[in-house]
Amino acid sequence: MYKKNILAIPQGDMINYIHGGYLSEFEEYILIKVNNGKIIEQGKYNLENYKNKKYQALKDFMVLLSVTNL
Repeated sequence: MYKKNILAIPQGDMINYIHGGYLSEFEEYILIKVNNGKIIEQGKYNLENYKNKKYQALKDFMVLLSVTNL
């Protein structure tokens, strides 16, 4: 079995402070996808694109849950 994770590294000024965890928003994010300890993809995203990627990942996860819980 392999492990695949995404590291999100905030960059630039904080745009919106949200107390309670890692919910504050920043100007840009560097995303690094790691598979079995090796970087397989990376990119830099502005806040809007980062939010879109997070939203799409959540949608994909919800679809996966609905398929596996039949």
